[in-house]
Amino acid sequence: MKKLGFVSALKTVHDTARRADRKGYDLFLFLSILCTLQTFVHLASTEWIVNSVYSLALGEREWKYVAGVIIIFGALEGIFMLLGLVKDRVELGFLYSLNYSIRNTLNCKLADVKMEYFETHQSMVRIHDVKSRMQEVFPKYVRSIVTYITAVPLLLIYSVYLSRVNPWYVAVYLALFAVFNGVLTRKFTGIWSYWDAVQKYDQKQKYYFSLCGDKVSHQEYRANRLFGYFTKLWEDAFQECHRERMKIFRKFEVNLQVSRILFNIPYITMLALLSFEVLDGKLPIGFLIMANTLLNNILDSYSDIQWNLMENRADARTVSNYSKVLDYGEYEPSSFLYRKGEIRVELPEYCYPQSQNRALKPLSLVLKEGEKLMIVGKNGSGKTTFVTILASLLADGEGKVTAEGKPVSLNRSIACIFQDFYQYQMSIRENIEMGDPGRQFTDGEIWELLKTVGLKEKVEGLERGLDTRLGQLDDQGDFSRGQWQRIAIARLLAKKEAGIWILDEPTAYLDPLSEIEVYRMIYRLAGERIVIFISHRLGFAAQTDRILVFDQGEIVEQGKHEELMEKEGGLYREMYSLQREWYRT
Repeated sequence: MKKLGFVSALKTVHDTARRADRKGYDLFLFLSILCTLQTFVHLASTEWIVNSVYSLALGEREWKYVAGVIIIFGALEGIFMLLGLVKDRVELGFLYSLNYSIRNTLNCKLADVKMEYFETHQSMVRIHDVKSRMQEVFPKYVRSIVTYITAVPLLLIYSVYLSRVNPWYVAVYLALFAVFNGVLTRKFTGIWSYWDAVQKYDQKQKYYFSLCGDKVSHQEYRANRLFGYFTKLWEDAFQECHRERMKIFRKFEVNLQVSRILFNIPYITMLALLSFEVLDGKLPIGFLIMANTLLNNILDSYSDIQWNLMENRADARTVSNYSKVLDYGEYEPSSFLYRKGEIRVELPEYCYPQSQNRALKPLSLVLKEGEKLMIVGKNGSGKTTFVTILASLLADGEGKVTAEGKPVSLNRSIACIFQDFYQYQMSIRENIEMGDPGRQFTDGEIWELLKTVGLKEKVEGLERGLDTRLGQLDDQGDFSRGQWQRIAIARLLAKKEAGIWILDEPTAYLDPLSEIEVYRMIYRLAGERIVIFISHRLGFAAQTDRILVFDQGEIVEQGKHEELMEKEGGLYREMYSLQREWYRT
């Protein structure tokens, strides 16, 4: 991080704040500046009231005059207290708008960002940092902006009062201040660089700590007695994180206490010199009492600025990460919808960002209208990588896909069920409707989809029916993994405009009878759509039009079941025969 990286971070936050709520932000700044006048009122009231009471004691003033001064300044303090309450309310409303804006912006960005960014360690650390800290960092930066802006009118107020003091005294005070400030600035420099190491261990310890916090992971966690194993990993990461934090704390705390001692030297020196001025009759006694508050205010203002500068330097990385994430490449929008005809696919080789091995080698393929394909192969052979690239989720913009003689993106034309499908803790209705978010579904259409996937009776037996919220966010019920998979299939069927279906292990959590039922159902409903199945269970492969056999990132065999079974030494024949023999034993 550059030394002045926080300056660009301040500008980023300032611009973001104005976009989020310009009126609220400007009003908050205006009220903050206006409230600095309270400092002037407070200093003036201290001096005037002390001088008035002193004059009253000497018989030089009447009590009515003193009472009038106290009432006037009390009223002014009350006005500024009310103004402070208004400022706090405006700040609360503005920060709500800011937090909503930055979260919404990040959410929209991550929805469209290329999948490659989720495959690299650096990007994932960056995204983790932004998601976990931006709601804390951005408001802190806004308050820092207020601190820096209000420092200007405060400096003018302090200058007015210091102008009444002997210039030599002021020069000595400022010289001591500058010297100690230079020493401490060098002391504090570099403390926050330790945060880089903290982030790495913090992310790990949070991950290990979360492993027993949800239904799926907890089941495996307990069944395999992993508590001791993961506890040790968590403890190691937690201790490393703590050690890195303590490096920051020890250096910071020592320097903080030293700074308090050093900055008391010019403060005490100035008060001693002013006392001589009062004794010589050059300044009123009220000025000395006021000067105590004045010097404390100067020190507090300086400390606020220094503290904000240090925090800004530490937090600049999060703001920088936020800007970098917003600059990540996005998928190119596609208006193409596949209806009919052939699709020619020419893909380059592909290697995942953190891997040295090629996940996919260059390949050419023609997908025919209405064709039902089965992709098979060993683990890591490139099956899922191929369909992910075909769906324009990886290697965006690379390779060539043509339909009707024109280069196209198939993203909008594809409906997918991936092997690791997500269980959305939302209502059954919402889980199905999100299959085609732009479409308005009737209850009848949703019930028909549930009937198709064999869940109608199950849902009819639920008290809230279609509006039953699944998962642990509400105490309304949950589904088995197999039933969740049926919901995922219903979601796929809901996207009527999709001309291509991709089903990656669509029956992995279903029993054999249900598996056959689902495959037949999909085959029947697909019509003239292109359907691509991926599965390790080869029982249904014989029913498809073509089988693609992947091995080490390339298609090594393709053809119908009968053709591949006739191939001596073929990989498909070997896999199918092994599964068949296993079922016979």
